[in-house]
Amino acid sequence: MRENLHLPASWDGNLWHGGHIGRPRARHRHAELEFNLVTRGAGTYLLANRKYRIRRGDLLWLFPAQEHVLVGETLDFEMWIGVLKPEVVRRIAVEPGASVLRENNPVGDYCRRLGLSSLAWLNELFAEISGGRDHRGLFNAGLAYAFLTAWRHFEQATDVPVG
Repeated sequence: MRENLHLPASWDGNLWHGGHIGRPRARHRHAELEFNLVTRGAGTYLLANRKYRIRRGDLLWLFPAQEHVLVGETLDFEMWIGVLKPEVVRRIAVEPGASVLRENNPVGDYCRRLGLSSLAWLNELFAEISGGRDHRGLFNAGLAYAFLTAWRHFEQATDVPVG
């Protein structure tokens, strides 16, 4: 099911911290590139024919053509969710290593476990950026920085096995 995230026209995307919601979700996809960074608890992501058991420190990238759904999360589950509009991704993902971010459904697994120092640093960064929604220019610049920085940490992290 294709979902419209109803992002304000002046926002390049969004970044928020969410947790266990206690109700079933539907498989969905959207035009925006998405990442999820687990900060507490554990859960399972279903992504096409793959299943990821995610826990604290896992960073998962979800691409526009990929239907996905989070299921079975623990009561203490929390994560950062970032989404970025396609035109912004095309503009900022210019380095050779980041070119995969411009794809709709790349081959491979895009879930890795970050070290505790990376997790703590990104958690602080995302909290600062998400608090700046009232300053559109700063928020949009922060979103671009958040995505590219998360990708850099992802490239240096350890793969999470597909279940």
